[in-house]
Amino acid sequence: MNREFQYRIYTEQKNIVEIEAILDRYFQSYNMYFPTSRFQGKAELGCVIELIGADALQVDAAAVLIGRLNNQEQVLVTKVPVDCCIIETKIRNATIYDISIKAYKKDGEAK
Repeated sequence: MNREFQYRIYTEQKNIVEIEAILDRYFQSYNMYFPTSRFQGKAELGCVIELIGADALQVDAAAVLIGRLNNQEQVLVTKVPVDCCIIETKIRNATIYDISIKAYKKDGEAK
């Protein structure tokens, strides 16, 4: 496991194509979620951008550009430490513990 930071940028759900262009300029990968949010008592369609292991200065730069694009005075950015790892799924002849049947099996074997 590696210790990384998970950043989230919270904005409004508008100008999504332009937001993606900003994100593509700074990051190779990211996730976008579109929740219903509340701000100052009013419901709005939100956009949450999730970045793991990104550079803090790039996150800040993207947040400023997104905020300006959406005509926002402020954009919320959160930073949380996370432990993460990449799980390889194409490993052949691996022994896998199947939690659904609580037994080990060789890759490719039927249950």
